[in-house]
Amino acid sequence: AYQQKCLEALTAINELLVEITLYCWKQLAERSPNEHYVWSNVDDLDESRHFHYYRVAVDKVALIHGMYLTPAARNALADLSSSIGMLSSMELALMDNDPHPAVVESAEGGYSSGLKAVETCRGVLIAELGLSETGAVES
Repeated sequence: AYQQKCLEALTAINELLVEITLYCWKQLAERSPNEHYVWSNVDDLDESRHFHYYRVAVDKVALIHGMYLTPAARNALADLSSSIGMLSSMELALMDNDPHPAVVESAEGGYSSGLKAVETCRGVLIAELGLSETGAVES
């Protein structure tokens, strides 16, 4: 039963990390004239979700599944939540009717740092849970 709960935790966390990654990719694509067309043909993300939603979602998944994770894995989720929280402030400034040009210019770097934060979290989780990048258990 414990192993089943651990697997459920990994699945829930992975699904959230994938969703955050897709969200960041979409935001980057919308800022690139060449990529926006491609993304618009495959986009199926919920338009109402932004970094503020994802910060709460990361905190929720850590709360629900935290007892099945190692301390390092819980810390990785906390670090991701913190990173997304900072990006949420940037995004709120972008949603203003007339965002400051400096905020608009920094958006691409912000979404790229969101991708890096997810990659860092995923790397810690993979290492901490004894998985390889391909998903097989390391010996």
